[in-house]
Amino acid sequence: MDEPSSDVPKRELPLVLRKAPPQREHIARSMIAHETDAVSGIWWELVDAAAAPEQPAMGVALTHNGAEGRVTVSALGARHANAEHVYAELLRGLLAALRRHDAHTVIVHAADQAVVGALLEVGFLPAPDVGDRYLIVL
Repeated sequence: MDEPSSDVPKRELPLVLRKAPPQREHIARSMIAHETDAVSGIWWELVDAAAAPEQPAMGVALTHNGAEGRVTVSALGARHANAEHVYAELLRGLLAALRRHDAHTVIVHAADQAVVGALLEVGFLPAPDVGDRYLIVL
């Protein structure tokens, strides 16, 4: 039997987006670069579906629901540096979940180039009035 070619891409991990259980919020907080207020927010985590429960997520997001279906993403984080693909996958899953919860607009403030690249990849547009703000209408 032939060995698989090294030109064949490795199979992607089965990643799923879920709301982070309260007992895992400390793990999510450790993955972001700044302190944030999570009292009214919802933590989301992108995890390997087959990983052990104590494993950290691949990526995390903190969202805050606003008026009239507006959602603000106040924090994004990834386990590894140079994780534009993880951010893109996280954002795709997050947008799908927010659509199911009647969100109409999602706003993200971002300066990190990996995050900005992922935002643009999944359809966010730069806001004309604020340099680091990106938005998408669902």
